[in-house]
Amino acid sequence: MIMLLIALHGGLVSQIRAFYIGYKISKKNNDSLVLDLSQYYNGYYRPYMLGLLNIPHCPCIATRGSFEYRIEMFEKIYHKNLQIIRDGEKLEQIYKDYDSNQIYYLANDGYCYDAFCQKYHEFSFLYINDDLLTTEIMEMMKLNICSEYIEKFENSIRKNESVGIHIRLQDFIKIGWTVPKDYDYYRASIQWCRENLKNPIFYVFSDDIDVAKEILGIQDDIYYMERKN
Repeated sequence: MIMLLIALHGGLVSQIRAFYIGYKISKKNNDSLVLDLSQYYNGYYRPYMLGLLNIPHCPCIATRGSFEYRIEMFEKIYHKNLQIIRDGEKLEQIYKDYDSNQIYYLANDGYCYDAFCQKYHEFSFLYINDDLLTTEIMEMMKLNICSEYIEKFENSIRKNESVGIHIRLQDFIKIGWTVPKDYDYYRASIQWCRENLKNPIFYVFSDDIDVAKEILGIQDDIYYMERKN
């Protein structure tokens, strides 16, 4: 029987965070995990990308219709056994007192997950600790595809003190989450790395690489990762 359903939405990082929380809870309680990919099936503007990573295999479902429609459908299937989880308190409750007779549906709420991960660091794939490179999540972050280009890139970053930089511009600028004063943070961080690391190489990723070049400039130790068709 399906015990834990988790709805995914958002970009890659949001998908990883939601999956990892669901994965850890289901594994802790020896229950099955099912991913609801309906957002992407319904034309969400970002693609489902977890399939590119080395995540454990688990069943997936997808259906047309709104979130309310899916809830109604699940309630018809599972009747009174269904519990909808949409806030941090309920998520914490099932973490502490999981009932294997219940069907839990984790509706993907970023704020709910933020609060939960801040309290329980072991559920945050962004939590840094001494065993970072041996954690399950690092294994899951490996690509499950291989190409000559990827191998060359991996070899290149292994040879150097490599630093990845992501500058999110287009949608964040529109909603005011990225402002020009933030650019000083990137410049200062690069300078800190130059002063504290041995010959670092910077790899810059951005949804507007031309603007990123204007922000950081053209320099020998900065490589801009441009999308190639």
